[in-house]
Amino acid sequence: MSDNTRRTFLKAVGIAVGTASVGTAATKTGVRPSGVAGEATATDTRTESVEDESSTDSVPGTGWRYSTAEPIYDAPAVSSDSVFAGASGGYVYAIDRISGKKRWRARPDDRRVFAPVYADGIVYARGNQSFTALNAETGAVEWSTTIESGVSADPLVHEGTVYVPSPRFDPSPKLYAFDAKTGETKWTFDGDGCEYARMTPGVGVENGSVFLLDERTLWKLDPDDGSVRGSYADENQDDFYAFAHGADTVYGSRDGETPTDTVALDTSDGSERWTTSFGDDTPVRLSAEGETLYVTNTEQGLGRLIAVDATSGAERWRFEEPRGDNYLSRATVSGDAVFVGANRRLYELDAADGTERQRWEATESIMTTPAVTDDGVYSTTKDGQTGFVYSFDRGE
Repeated sequence: MSDNTRRTFLKAVGIAVGTASVGTAATKTGVRPSGVAGEATATDTRTESVEDESSTDSVPGTGWRYSTAEPIYDAPAVSSDSVFAGASGGYVYAIDRISGKKRWRARPDDRRVFAPVYADGIVYARGNQSFTALNAETGAVEWSTTIESGVSADPLVHEGTVYVPSPRFDPSPKLYAFDAKTGETKWTFDGDGCEYARMTPGVGVENGSVFLLDERTLWKLDPDDGSVRGSYADENQDDFYAFAHGADTVYGSRDGETPTDTVALDTSDGSERWTTSFGDDTPVRLSAEGETLYVTNTEQGLGRLIAVDATSGAERWRFEEPRGDNYLSRATVSGDAVFVGANRRLYELDAADGTERQRWEATESIMTTPAVTDDGVYSTTKDGQTGFVYSFDRGE
């Protein structure tokens, strides 16, 4: 890479940096007492056993399928005991991970609940403008707050803090840092005030810094107070829409010369490691684990998953959907395996070379990012106005 293409983080001194504020007043007014946002309630949804309908001998049996009376559009979360799913009617469902029986149902919002996040005994549920912490055992509200501009990406829980990204419609912040247990506002980050930087595709923590990607800028923040340690601005003013992080690297995909232009940046100084394109057809979905970036998208009508070397950007292997289907979900990495959903099918691949280890069949398309444990894989889908949570037995 030549010197004139090498870009680094701008120092916090001498640039138009974003602002962070530490607010106690906002905490007192913004966090509602436990129980206000809704209590765990009974449900008329049903749990049913589903036999494996695949005609492929290598497909193991499905563990269970749980159905709801409302669509589920987003990925599940999983703990040692439960699988959690948010649905379009504002409910969060907790399902026993082994039996598939309902443990509780809570309604923290009256509209769609997006992909929940589980950490340390709490399920974090984001609605259109609500953000609620639920007790994972009972569904009771631990704390809840209103974020007027909404939540634009999955929250991140790290070392006792939950980071919640939001679109920045003045004067709202674009990142909130809450105490994960109490909901107290530790600090907020307002960004650079750019009227165009309204979306935040992702947030991550690497090497002791918080990284926040908005449409035009990658911010490097101090986790203690949200102050700016550095920033990276796309010189072409292309909008970022996807984000991943891992192994001292942050990745951002943007709609540039192609809709798949992806840049890898060193977290220490912001230097650009590489930039590449993954085709001209559709935007990408990113996952990162260790020294590998996993990219899914469609090219010429074919869904594929590409494993990319984090340091060089070179392709390590690719998996193409064998039936020629045009969609693959965002990938999940667990140990030495990679999991990806497709049209009515979910695959387990070898992380070393991308070869297929096993597959499971479903009666609906697997469109969301799988959640994985040592003995199971869990995914959500829908059919009309019915939502489904699937449990697939990994076997030995």
